[in-house]
Amino acid sequence: MIIKKITPKDIGRAVGFELMKLRWEYGLRLRQVAHLSGVDMKRIDAAEIGRFAGWEHLRRLLKLYDVDINIELVRRNPNFNPIHKID
Repeated sequence: MIIKKITPKDIGRAVGFELMKLRWEYGLRLRQVAHLSGVDMKRIDAAEIGRFAGWEHLRRLLKLYDVDINIELVRRNPNFNPIHKID
């Protein structure tokens, strides 16, 4: 997923959407994820829609799904020389 706006809210939404997609992929309901992870359903729901739910809760969800967060910088234009004065 490419995020054009760099705000905590937009990054949180992107991470939350990926968590929601994992839950759907595994065919789990919020209640099941809450039971398996030990994270309250309201916190999981908040995380999935991009609200900050706490670092420990995020770590538990990442551990449950056995995933890590990968941050990658993507060139906007591969033929463009990025080193120049910005107006």
